[in-house]
Amino acid sequence: MSISTVMTVLRTVGRPLQRLRGDQRGSIAVLMAVMLVPSVGLGALIVDGSRMRTAHLEIQIVAEAAALAAAQNLPSVDDAREAATDYAEANLDPTKYGNVVRSTDVEFGTYDDSNGTFSVGGTTAVRVTAGRTEDRSNAFSTLFGGVIGRPSVDLTASAIAVAETSGGNPICILVLGFGYYGLDMDGDINVDIPDCGIQVNSDDDDAMNSKDDSYVNAAYIHVVGEVDGDTDMLNPQPVEGVDPVADPYASLAAPTLKPCGGTDEIDGGTHTLVDTYRFCDGLEIDDATVTFSPGEYQISGDFDLKGTANISGTDVTIYVEGDHSRIYFRRDTSFALSAPTTGPYAGIVMWSSRDNDESHEFYSNFGSSSSGSFYFPAAKMDIEDDAVWHTDCLRIVAWILDFSPDSTFSASSPATNCENNIYAKPSGVRLVR
Repeated sequence: MSISTVMTVLRTVGRPLQRLRGDQRGSIAVLMAVMLVPSVGLGALIVDGSRMRTAHLEIQIVAEAAALAAAQNLPSVDDAREAATDYAEANLDPTKYGNVVRSTDVEFGTYDDSNGTFSVGGTTAVRVTAGRTEDRSNAFSTLFGGVIGRPSVDLTASAIAVAETSGGNPICILVLGFGYYGLDMDGDINVDIPDCGIQVNSDDDDAMNSKDDSYVNAAYIHVVGEVDGDTDMLNPQPVEGVDPVADPYASLAAPTLKPCGGTDEIDGGTHTLVDTYRFCDGLEIDDATVTFSPGEYQISGDFDLKGTANISGTDVTIYVEGDHSRIYFRRDTSFALSAPTTGPYAGIVMWSSRDNDESHEFYSNFGSSSSGSFYFPAAKMDIEDDAVWHTDCLRIVAWILDFSPDSTFSASSPATNCENNIYAKPSGVRLVR
């Protein structure tokens, strides 16, 4: 074969190979398909990421502003909760954004500046959580996220606001009842609370009754209704026609009842109790010394101290359950109990259920090492003849309160010495987180 013939054959075979090398349309299509998914994913990250940052900033601002609005309405938890939810709805239309702040998203408690922690229980701080989440049915919808399996994203933000109380004196006696007399003070009583005040919510014409030789020294005496009787030894003179103060423990939930167990009567000797069981037949302590270990105790039935009984305990809350359960601490008995300072029952040393309208009677002396609130939201509290109650941190919140002759009640410097104080209204609010 000649050289010219060989060259002709090579040229004939080479033309299809050149055309094949030059035709890249199929490979480009494949390459574009491969690159499309990460390109869309990148678009989702860029576009949706920017939208998410804006949406999160919106709910963060709403959470902070709602917390501040709520704090301004403390100690009324109902007013505070309403202020928080109303503010959220006014600023993020629920028809467009859903319920960004629900009533359950508003929590009340205390704030510890030293370690930056919020504890549920109390009315000096509020935490609001705002959200666009699936369980609210208002999760943030993405534009491109569906391509990568994320059609929506949950967004949440929270804020804590504290009610400032500097410049005001706390309340040591808060009488919640209305429409009937609220505070009755018999003769020869001595109430010495120069650094805290008395608030009587009754709007009756004898909302507060002061008999001869009733001595009161308080930071203030505020009465919604009118004062009847001798006021010569009341310092300062009562101020009538004031606004009522909300129940600071209105949001306090009754504890989940524990199983029955333990004893219903302790007679003589020295004993230590733990809070494992509920005393379902009441609890009677007669001529015994009893220490309550830290915890939350439940008594269904009467709680009686008799003879020379003495009870004590630190970080203790005692809950008297049932509408006919009564507290009766007799003469020659004594007690020294201190409430927990954190947790759901912070500041509460003893309380009765909200349907309990019994008269709880205290003849015994209240030990100077004791502290906390006695909270009887529907019941009458009687501090009986010759009872002596003194401590730095002592508070009474009851439907009706009676001081019987020769009884003494005093609390020194609660504003500086006590945690979980009760105030009528905050003097200011601040955002802490």
